[in-house]
Amino acid sequence: MSALTVVRETVPPSSLARARAISLRGLSRVSEAGLLLPLSVILVWQVLAKFSVLDSFVFPAPSDIGRTFILNIANGVLLRDLWASALRILPGFALGSTVGLVSAILMAWFRPVETALQSTIGAVYTLPKIALLPMFALWFGIGEPSKIYLIALSCFFYMNISTLAGAKNVDRNLITLARSLEMSHMQLFRKVLLPGSVPSIMAGIRLAFGNALVVVVAAEMISANSGIGHRIQGAAALLDIPLLYATLLMFGILGAASNFFFLWLERRVSAWRPAAR
Repeated sequence: MSALTVVRETVPPSSLARARAISLRGLSRVSEAGLLLPLSVILVWQVLAKFSVLDSFVFPAPSDIGRTFILNIANGVLLRDLWASALRILPGFALGSTVGLVSAILMAWFRPVETALQSTIGAVYTLPKIALLPMFALWFGIGEPSKIYLIALSCFFYMNISTLAGAKNVDRNLITLARSLEMSHMQLFRKVLLPGSVPSIMAGIRLAFGNALVVVVAAEMISANSGIGHRIQGAAALLDIPLLYATLLMFGILGAASNFFFLWLERRVSAWRPAAR
């Protein structure tokens, strides 16, 4: 019997519903508080730009950046770039995270697998991923596969390391109890190891996706004719500073939205844990 099953059997459904509602309200309050700093910075920036305290070429007014952002959203330029980047991020993130998750579980479950893989993972993890792009282009061609596989590789490490740490730190008392109940290996994995690793898995997902955003922009700046990174590179080359900031704004919104979604998802899948309420 998993911890999730125990909670569901001992806690009334109404209490779980209230806990979820409180969690969502708490998340909303945290999000509102998190807007205070960026809004304050934007306000100060606008005032300083208005009174020419800041160089308007290097630091255009936020209102100008906002107009450029809206214009390029309306004409579809930034949306096309976002779509092009998404077609690289999503398959790379899915592939790398899946392989990282499965390999971490195997390493936690079987000591020989951990012994065989740990040194290699530790050595490759330290390599700067964007420096591998020329090699990936040589191996997989200069098209989309090289970028997708590079994103997958970068996501793999975050998912593997985070999940492995979580799986190895599952409460040993729960494992001992499960074995005393004569659970099979599959039951032990499904009802103890996997639920106990959820917080670390979700942390790995957040880290992996954030790193995927960084890698895709760097890769697109070097070798692409579309995407957010390509737009940033083009705006910088043409000294179109408002467009440069507008593209970065698009990137920031994407990062904030993904982080908010993964936090919400973590609370949903960890609703049975007291710390998640």
